[in-house]
Amino acid sequence: MLLKIQSTGKNVGILSKDTLYSTFYAISLTLLLAASWPLIFTLFGWQLSSASNSTAFTIAVAESIKEASMHWFFLRFFYYMYLPKGVLIAHFKVPEVTANRVATGFKRLQLVYMPTIFVLMILFRYDLASTTGETGRILLIIFLLNLAVFFKFVLFSKDNKISYEKPLVNSKRSIRTQKPLKIFLVVVPLLLAALNLLGYMYTVAQFANLYLFSIWLLLCLWFVKKFLVRWLNLSQCRFKLKEVQEKRLETLARKKIENSSDSLMESESGDMFEPEIDFAELEGNSLYLLNVGLIFCAAIGLMGVWANILPAFALFDDITLWTTVVNEAEGQLDVAVTLKDLIKSIIILFMTVIFAKFLPSLLEIIMIQRTSMNAGSRYTVTTITNYIIIAIGFFMFFATLGMDWSKLQWLIAALGVGIGFGLQEIVANFISGIIILFERPFRVGDIVTIGNNNGVVTRIRIRATTIRNWDRKELLVPNKDFITGQLINWTLSEPVTRIVIPVGLAYGGDVEQALKRMLEAAEENPNILTDPPPSVIFDAFGDNALSLILRCFIDDVDSRVTVISALNKAINDKFIQDNLEIAFPQRDIHLNTKTPLEIRIQSSKNFPI
Repeated sequence: MLLKIQSTGKNVGILSKDTLYSTFYAISLTLLLAASWPLIFTLFGWQLSSASNSTAFTIAVAESIKEASMHWFFLRFFYYMYLPKGVLIAHFKVPEVTANRVATGFKRLQLVYMPTIFVLMILFRYDLASTTGETGRILLIIFLLNLAVFFKFVLFSKDNKISYEKPLVNSKRSIRTQKPLKIFLVVVPLLLAALNLLGYMYTVAQFANLYLFSIWLLLCLWFVKKFLVRWLNLSQCRFKLKEVQEKRLETLARKKIENSSDSLMESESGDMFEPEIDFAELEGNSLYLLNVGLIFCAAIGLMGVWANILPAFALFDDITLWTTVVNEAEGQLDVAVTLKDLIKSIIILFMTVIFAKFLPSLLEIIMIQRTSMNAGSRYTVTTITNYIIIAIGFFMFFATLGMDWSKLQWLIAALGVGIGFGLQEIVANFISGIIILFERPFRVGDIVTIGNNNGVVTRIRIRATTIRNWDRKELLVPNKDFITGQLINWTLSEPVTRIVIPVGLAYGGDVEQALKRMLEAAEENPNILTDPPPSVIFDAFGDNALSLILRCFIDDVDSRVTVISALNKAINDKFIQDNLEIAFPQRDIHLNTKTPLEIRIQSSKNFPI
């Protein structure tokens, strides 16, 4: 099974073969491998405790075996995760030197950890600690010192170059917080051992047990974070690879059309470029949301672990800030709002701000990987999700403070009256923004024309929409203008647009040859669509030229200017080859020579220089 675990990492980093399933499969195999022996001992303890002739001592031994097997499972699981070519090295890209050191530490830890904790469990379960106090105290000190030595060996190296985990974000704050955390993990077992020497054996035993469960919880959350980071990176890299492949295919198709056989063979002979997966790079928003979510889960988990010995939190319920009246079926009831409710409301407000700011980025990554939605549709979903999160957080915040809907609706009605008089334009723009998001007359990335302004839609906000024009300047257009005014969307339902090239042929030129050469210029351009096909017409007899018009279609508005330039150049070259003259504006002046011309000569004195 260990060989299967190691073989799952051979395709990690190769985007065409790398999948998240291989990581999940490797973790599952690691769990099965770690649970093999602990499961056998757990079954043995269960059989021993359910025997008909069991005594109090055998039951204590059986329960100790089952509980110690759980500790053994965690130790084995973390040990196998850090093995060479294991999950952490192959899939999560933990430095091999660090992983080998941690694996060695777990291997040494088990030698003292399991015997001492097993005997201590028997002593406390069978109530032998009171009669053999010195034995239990010595074993507990050995157990705690073993933990301190383990953390010292894992977290602090002699050359001071090995770090337990390299920070994903190179900030001074993350570096400053690592060292105190490492010192804390080493010092706590030493302090508990000192308290044990002072006679607080039962208290130390309880704290040591909760300390261990806290460590297991934090390690599990750390593995969850590694798994989610790998998923986010793999999703982003696949999206980048898809863009690279699409651009590559477009380049190859263009080269085939241009009959560049030499460059085509050279291009196709090379391997398809695949960007390497960098497991330390993530978008800031997604990583920040991930960290905040895991910290929130860790806080809730630690509160659950330590709740039995932290009754001080119950004091928050005894501090009443104010009372509020709530309408119930039995009538109106007075409900006290305590300091605990205020703390909960602050936490809700904080989490609402965090999720509203960073969850849309994570949601967009999921949509990129799992759906074929375009950028505009993804923007609509993320924006509406943002509004929903804010609305839910708003109502939860006030509900926690004792404000029900019957009170909030009067507040909203009062605000509505004030808004109706003073903030009409802002509300109109907000409602128009909602209509735009649902009706979708345009999306982010569309090329639009509103009034005399042309550009690409970059953002749709509550009050205004941002359009970047061709000069790279950003124009803020109120949302109401899109609803009440005329809007041209060049890319709403179909990106195909028509190009019209007018050409003036000099009088006396070969019209048939000119039409033929103009059509050839369009057909030879790889960006011109064949359906609908290009067409050329003799439009009119102009004042100065014979008016010829070329009409053709392209499927990419972004290349419109480039295609027009290429067509003009091609037509000009072909007309030069066939000696076809492109007319220029001219005016004929006819003089009446039937009568003599009158010429007057005036003195230069009338025109001083």
